[in-house]
Amino acid sequence: METLGEAIAKLGEIKSQGYIRTHRPGPTGIGKTLEDLLGIAENNIAISNATFAELKSARKGSLSMLTLFTKAPLPAEANSRILKDYGYITVKSKGKKIIHTTTFATH
Repeated sequence: METLGEAIAKLGEIKSQGYIRTHRPGPTGIGKTLEDLLGIAENNIAISNATFAELKSARKGSLSMLTLFTKAPLPAEANSRILKDYGYITVKSKGKKIIHTTTFATH
């Protein structure tokens, strides 16, 4: 798939197959299955897994959030400074400061 049009056509073909059993159990099964069906080799590198975009998938009705991107600011020590200045401690963080930002889409 080199273009968005090709990806949309291929996704349409996959959708027309109806229910497809996952190729791997567990939380990564949906993404692995989609990559297999699209002919994308599995990898763990920090670049897009398709020619033009990073694919994201989730089970229907899932309440899990998807990480769309993680970009570290410059200079290199900026993350430490942001965490120090704006981080917060939660019960789950066991005394360590954390910082999370969530964006919600309405459409």
